[in-house]
Parts: sequence; structure tokens; C-alpha cells
Amino acid sequence: MYLSVFGQGILVLNSQRVAVDLLDKRSNIYSDRPRYISFGDFLTQNLTFVFTGYGDLYAIRHCLISVLTHHRWRRFRRAAVGGFAKSIVHDFYPIQSREALLLALSLIKSPPTKKHFQRHAWSNILSINYHLPPVESLDDPNVVDVAKYVERGMKEIQPGARLVEYFPWMRYIPSRCVHRPPDHELPVIVTHRFAKWKRDAQYWFIQDSLRQERLLRKVADDLVCARCRGSLMK
Repeated sequence: MYLSVFGQGILVLNSQRVAVDLLDKRSNIYSDRPRYISFGDFLTQNLTFVFTGYGDLYAIRHCLISVLTHHRWRRFRRAAVGGFAKSIVHDFYPIQSREALLLALSLIKSPPTKKHFQRHAWSNILSINYHLPPVESLDDPNVVDVAKYVERGMKEIQPGARLVEYFPWMRYIPSRCVHRPPDHELPVIVTHRFAKWKRDAQYWFIQDSLRQERLLRKVADDLVCARCRGSLMK
């Protein structure tokens, strides 16, 4: 059964055999991840692995369909699988052992709370990915920045959060209006009247990219100094 809801096509498969045949055995043809205009095309520019479509990435730019020559999802997957391969994960054992000891000490010093395990998880993630020192509290700037990034993403993908997901033509509404007075000696007037969701998404994409670049530069500096053996981003 096929339905069209606000321009979004929905195909309902009521047979397990058909679902397995199409979505599992022929997953390279029929399986994909949902496409989010606000989150994918503007907030992250389709650079988030867990939301990137399978296989070739098709990008719609200025009403023309262009096929990107590289397989972005496959490159992401190759990096993730290679970074956590059986021959590599032993490099992370020192970090995991250190964090296990820190967690045990924190549980001994104070009653067990959710914050202890959250700090433990954040510290493992940031240390393994970017070779950062142990996270001492949830107020760590890196933890706060990444947590806000995740919160923004979860807000964008909630059903009904953005009308552009139901009316794709809204993606072409300009995010700002630029007015140039007849007298060229006067400054250009920029008015923010249109598509605040797009303007905010573009702003946060730049900010998140700068944060990611800072973390990657640190990894690059540590590689030069031979201090970054146990890091996924190396």
C-alpha cells in the first residue's frame, strides 16, 4: 500500500517475506535512511554518518540533480569499520582501563548517580575519538558543545518540527533579504525576515564545523608529536 502524506511518499509492506526480500536481500537497491531537509541539507550538510544515505549520494542543487563522484556513506563506513577493527581496538585498552578506574573511584567517593556514568561515557567517547584528557565533569566545554549539537539535531528530526519536511519547496525561501539603497554610498541593509530555521541551521553548521576542526587540529598536532597512538581520528 502506498500513501502520500504532505508530499512524502509512504510505502507499507505488510508481508515479512516481501520486507526481507526488498530491504535485506536487496538492500543496496531499496534500503536507505530517511531524508531530512532541515537537519541533513542545512544543519549538517549531510556530513553526519548515522543519517547519510547508503551508496551514492545524490544532491539537488539549483533544481539540477548532480551525482557526487565519491561514495560518502561508504567512505564513512570504511573509516568507522577500520577504526574499530580487531587489530586496532587494543590501542583503546589503556583509555578504557583508565576510565574504569576513574568510574570506580567516583562511585566509592560519592553515592552512585546518573552523572557518574554520563561523565564516564563522555570521557570514553572524547578520549577515544580525539585523544582528549579525562573529562572531570559534565560542565567540560567539549561535553557541553557536543551535547548541544546532539540536542539541536534531535529537535530538528522530530516529526512536525519543521514544515519544510512536508513542503519541500520551502527550502528555496531565502534565509535573509538584502536591500541596496539607490545611493551606493549608503551601506547595504540586510533584513532578517525569511526562513529563520534555515538561517539558524546555516549558522550552527558553521559553528559546529569550526568546533570539529579545532578538535581535529589537536589530533593532527598530537600525531606530529607522536602522542596520539590510541585515537580513532588519527
